[in-house]
Amino acid sequence: MGLLDWMIVIIPVIGVLWLGMYSRRYLTGVADFLAAGRVCGRYVISVGDIANALSIIGLVAYVEVHYKTGFALAFWQHLTGPLGIVMGLLGFCTYRFRETKSLSLGQFLEMRYNRSFRIFASALRSLSEMLANMIMPAIAARFFIYFLDLPRHFYVFGIKFPTFMVIVLICLTVAIGIICMGGTMALVITDAVQGMICFPLIVTFVVFMLWKFSWTNEIVPVMMDRVAGESFINPYDLSKLRDFNLFLVVLGIFTTIFHRASWIGAGTSTAARNPHEQKMAALLGTWRGSVTAILYVLIAVTIITLLNHRNWSSEAKNVRDNISRRVAEELVEDPEQRADFVRRIHAIPVQVHTIGEDEPLSQTKNLDTPILDEAHIALKEYNGESQGNAKFQQFRTLFHQLMLGMSMRELLPPGLLGLFCLLMVLAMISTDDTRIFSATITLTQDVVMPLIKRPLTPKQHIMAIRLVAIGIGVFFFIGSSFMSQLDYINLFVTLMTTMWMGGCGPVMIFGLYSRFGTTAGAFASLVTGMLMGFTGIFVQRNWAHLVY
Repeated sequence: MGLLDWMIVIIPVIGVLWLGMYSRRYLTGVADFLAAGRVCGRYVISVGDIANALSIIGLVAYVEVHYKTGFALAFWQHLTGPLGIVMGLLGFCTYRFRETKSLSLGQFLEMRYNRSFRIFASALRSLSEMLANMIMPAIAARFFIYFLDLPRHFYVFGIKFPTFMVIVLICLTVAIGIICMGGTMALVITDAVQGMICFPLIVTFVVFMLWKFSWTNEIVPVMMDRVAGESFINPYDLSKLRDFNLFLVVLGIFTTIFHRASWIGAGTSTAARNPHEQKMAALLGTWRGSVTAILYVLIAVTIITLLNHRNWSSEAKNVRDNISRRVAEELVEDPEQRADFVRRIHAIPVQVHTIGEDEPLSQTKNLDTPILDEAHIALKEYNGESQGNAKFQQFRTLFHQLMLGMSMRELLPPGLLGLFCLLMVLAMISTDDTRIFSATITLTQDVVMPLIKRPLTPKQHIMAIRLVAIGIGVFFFIGSSFMSQLDYINLFVTLMTTMWMGGCGPVMIFGLYSRFGTTAGAFASLVTGMLMGFTGIFVQRNWAHLVY
């Protein structure tokens, strides 16, 4: 990026951080730090929720899924849209939770069940949430390294620093810094400002992508060029989809209803000035979220078209070669083997696919297949059969995850390059600080505070929240450093959250709307779900060499 691009990124980010610092003057007590004094209106919350909904991990996961499955499945998923609007109009769970006047999830659980259950449930939810979100900084760091074409290492005063770890540290420092500045007060203000910045940026990129690619001559032909049973646009031709299919849609509908209250109780979910404003904020957020959905869809179809249409074959080769080269820098340690790997990938000719003349593409045979096959052969030669297969699984995962950064770098001109980088930086900040703070509130309010016998002063209370936030940041840093993520992002997140979501649905729904649930039943539900979640994680991680 040039100087103009860097200025486009740096100036707004400094402004957002200054607003977070400025928000400190409005802190008068613990309630302001936890729930922004409950003075927020519907528009502030709904605009801030747009920034929260737009995330690097969400966009990367979206492209990762739809690059392989297209948008026929999305037809069925969009049928759940009215469901969200109806639940928003009814205030399902959110209205009832606000009526309890609880400042956190655990406070409600103690009121409804008892203190022991509050501590157990809150600890389980926090652990699940932290495990699911700890890869966020790693995915963001890889995105920026690939998008900005940064080196793997750099030197300061002769000391070698890994770029990946430095970017992860910067991501977490910015997010935790905003949390420590003002808690929910800082998050509401900064997220609202980021949401107002993101709207025109989203419109800019929607217009650019529709101008850059021909909808009728490029996008639609590529989407139609699939074998029977794996259609990218026909919702009735999905019988051969393997990884994401109609079962996912059914599960999504069930989850939308059954887990409406599972993640409530942190951030803006308690910040509105009354239950009605909270309900209206959720409803407005559903409508405003459609803007983000349009951006996600267009970015995904743009990348699919770029990498599969013959008009973009030379650019597609550059993207595939650059991704393979950068992934090899992570996976192939020997310099000679790495050079040989890059040479073999670059030797693969440009993949020119003529729609209507060549055989339609499929999940098993497409324009990525020659790259993946050659990479698999090379990695087995370097590492042996078993280790080579493990390395290839990492290669394939990173290859698909990093298409977003490399493809957008290939497409965007100067100026727009900086704007897209700014959009991603704002998406990273708003998502990281919100999710870290969610776990922070739950741990502090519902695990740490009930165990402290002597009441803390407001100053001590806020300091405890800040220390827990820093501790969670350290956990995320360690997780991003050592976690080897080998699967789809959505699969990883689902597995990690299952230990909480497996049993929390009945506890929350019937806790809010029924008088018949008992503490023993709540414990039984959570323990059963937790054990099922742990079993799923164990089987998924050890299927090949142990279970099967």
